[in-house]
Amino acid sequence: MTSVVATTKTLIVNEKNQLLLLKIGLHTQQPDRSHTWDLPGGFIDEGESEVEGAVREIKEETGIDVNPDEVNLLYGTTGYYKEHDKSVTHLCYGIVFDKTPQITISWEHASYEWVDFATVLQNCELLPRYRKFIEYAQEHKLLIKQDR
Repeated sequence: MTSVVATTKTLIVNEKNQLLLLKIGLHTQQPDRSHTWDLPGGFIDEGESEVEGAVREIKEETGIDVNPDEVNLLYGTTGYYKEHDKSVTHLCYGIVFDKTPQITISWEHASYEWVDFATVLQNCELLPRYRKFIEYAQEHKLLIKQDR
């Protein structure tokens, strides 16, 4: 029976219009992912909403406390992975900070960097869906601080 799961990734942007990238260390389960760039996020746990999952993953992987009302859905896609008989919905959220937040990375990552968008898209090796998330958000100007 096909399993159905959802994941979140979040584009976190500071006041300098830089994107937070996390660097994966040695990845024993997927060695090809070792030492590649990542975005904060992961699987949504049973019983939590998509936004709750995004907020939890942001806290776990970066140490940033985020108000769920400030996390905005930017993009979503669903794919079927035949080798695992799994349908996965990939959701991309975004949040823009007025001031660069303090980062405390988890055991899941080796380091982090704040990188301008042009550099990210030209020079950083990303999973294709992460690149699509970033390109879409840039094209539609979705990562601009909204006055409330």
